[in-house]
Amino acid sequence: MSCHHVVPSRGRVIAAAACFVLVAFAPFAASVHGANLLIGFDNGPLITDGSGLDIDGVINDQIIFGGNYGTAGYWVSGTVRQSPAWPVGQSLSGYVPPITGGLTLTNFVAEAVAGSLIGTPLTVRYKGDYLGAYGAGTAVDTLDAEVGNSASSPVPAGTDVITYYQSAVFDNFSSVTILPATGGLIPLGNPFHPGPGTTPYPVTGHGPVAVPAMTNPTILSSFQIILGAANNQFILPSSAEVGFTGPTS
Repeated sequence: MSCHHVVPSRGRVIAAAACFVLVAFAPFAASVHGANLLIGFDNGPLITDGSGLDIDGVINDQIIFGGNYGTAGYWVSGTVRQSPAWPVGQSLSGYVPPITGGLTLTNFVAEAVAGSLIGTPLTVRYKGDYLGAYGAGTAVDTLDAEVGNSASSPVPAGTDVITYYQSAVFDNFSSVTILPATGGLIPLGNPFHPGPGTTPYPVTGHGPVAVPAMTNPTILSSFQIILGAANNQFILPSSAEVGFTGPTS
């Protein structure tokens, strides 16, 4: 079987490149007692599935969120969900072999609104637990972002920056950082955006990497962005996705 990292929406295969070191996910402690899903922001709340900050308010393997979060005070909104079933049309939906468990962050927008601290980093971290035993497989992630401006103003190249992106899979016995880096290399500045609509960044990601058999694994993912001008937007209309392929056993 092929384990190439395919992004159907862009119609290309991402080749392997350099690698990164995983930062600590200090706010997130792994749990093997339930399929916990949560998302958090630097100096902001941890939002759990079904909590008061989860807009749909239901424990349903997805969190819908929106608010001014993080030190930067950007407005952020979106949906993080556990898979399977992997959302049809997402970047990893055609991955071979199929994704067994994963996370997708979609419909995400971070915008520098009035009162935001322009040029200040925003870190986004999210994680999900997967109950059961999984055989050996592979893991992969991808970040498919776009740049926009809510006032339809041009955004010069390099005004905004993706400063960090990394994911990992682990259980009580093994931990795997997803490497090597693929596609656009981090730090990754925005391409020139001429005005209305959005302009895609180069797709960036990691893997595939071998993952051993695991029991009750946890997926962690994190990225950091900087918005360099008022009304600038970092958008994930498709998604940031991470998943592993180990079969259930």
